[in-house]
Amino acid sequence: MVKLGAPAGSLDARGKLAGVLSFSIAKGRHTCRKITTPAQPNTNKQLSARAALRFLCNAWSSLSVGEKATWAELAALDDLPPYNAFLRVNLARIAQNRGPCKAYPAAELLGPTNPVVLELPEEVRSCKGEALTCGEDFEWSIFIYRNPTDTFTPEPKYIVDILTATGEATAFYHRPLAPGLYWWWLASGTSDGLLSAPVDCGANTVLP
Repeated sequence: MVKLGAPAGSLDARGKLAGVLSFSIAKGRHTCRKITTPAQPNTNKQLSARAALRFLCNAWSSLSVGEKATWAELAALDDLPPYNAFLRVNLARIAQNRGPCKAYPAAELLGPTNPVVLELPEEVRSCKGEALTCGEDFEWSIFIYRNPTDTFTPEPKYIVDILTATGEATAFYHRPLAPGLYWWWLASGTSDGLLSAPVDCGANTVLP
């Protein structure tokens, strides 16, 4: 409901009108705008970007003081916060289908192990279903790729999630999917920036 401090049409109107218009005052300016709902198409590119950002945001808090210091040195060159430098470099690495790294520059020395899939149910429900269970043999990150065809090459745009390895078997629960057949791939990432070749995990069916 719009709150009026004077008759209708007054510049003191604030709030929403019928869920269609929004009245507000910002920096001394009176505005009226149409209320819109942001689109959530959940495209492959959108899911990939969200997965990368979510993983990196969580990863930053687990870095050691020494690892953060390497990002501080890099950030000082462009007058950025260390966290921003960490995101900028690693988002670019993931977009290039390379593994993120904890310290800068990426050493790329460890060598990732081959990811193992312990379970891939043949059928899952779209509202809640365990897509796959990953083995414990991961050093830092678990890249999960998905596509509704078996003839695709795993690329960054097909990443649906990046999980942090825990040293134990890790279950991945997919978000609601339309009924159909989906193929899954896994790749293993190390903390120094190496990413294994993706492994074909097969396919499963999402039921209505």
